[in-house]
Amino acid sequence: MEEIIVIILAYLFGSIPFGYLLVKLSDSDKDIREIGSGNMGATNVKRALGWTGALIIFLLDMLKGAIPIWLARDVFHFNPWIVVIVGIFAIGGHLFPVFLSFHGGKGVSTAGGTFLVLNPIALVGAIIVWAIIYGVTKYSSLGSLLAAATLTTIQISNSVAWGDNLSVTVFTIITILVILYKHWENIERLLKGQEKKA
Repeated sequence: MEEIIVIILAYLFGSIPFGYLLVKLSDSDKDIREIGSGNMGATNVKRALGWTGALIIFLLDMLKGAIPIWLARDVFHFNPWIVVIVGIFAIGGHLFPVFLSFHGGKGVSTAGGTFLVLNPIALVGAIIVWAIIYGVTKYSSLGSLLAAATLTTIQISNSVAWGDNLSVTVFTIITILVILYKHWENIERLLKGQEKKA
């Protein structure tokens, strides 16, 4: 029963639309869904509120993933497969928030939050790659995709080297597939040279 409650709470917590709320608080006439890409993540919040707003949303969206995973693993001590299911539901809440008609973000920051707990080394590697790619190209989407690929590579390498963490590796593969799906339009625009720089 505890597992089901935590899974539901993970989804509801993931559903909190921090980007939408922060933009509304800054200007009640603004709706993040009508600005830029319409996404509620940090990149689009930057277009509305600048780097300060983007950083706030990045951290809040990371907490959506980090807190449920931490509770499941370190407080309730669920088995590893339940822990990653909690992570999937937290990310799912961000992607399909019940509070905004299931129209959410792309999951990168929330997924990053889960790895803050599950594999912080992989997360650091991913953030470094994102920063380099964004710094050179100014394409946040490209940075996010390559960061996700980096995180996956590090996690799988760790799993092969140490022979454990199968649940986390499966979770990682599912996560990157979801991120690729949510970024499919960005990928098409990048290939056509039509992607907007953030």
